[in-house]
Amino acid sequence: MFLETFCCGFVAMVLSAKVKERRGGKMIEIEVLEISLPEKCPGCGVKAQWGAHGSYRAWPYLGLGVKTAMIVPRYQCHDCGKTVS
Repeated sequence: MFLETFCCGFVAMVLSAKVKERRGGKMIEIEVLEISLPEKCPGCGVKAQWGAHGSYRAWPYLGLGVKTAMIVPRYQCHDCGKTVS
């Protein structure tokens, strides 16, 4: 588990991830499988009911000396449509 700041400044606890080494050790791909989501939507303030809404690829600098790709799931509020990841 680790904390990560995602788009829009949303900070979440990464609960599970799958790590793959690519290109002979020159790249690490981290697929985030599960994150902690806020109880209330930051868009409308309602107790959120989140639905899956695809994913995006981020390229964080983790100081590992290799290129790092992070595949992050996106979730959408059923009430207002705001997405978080």
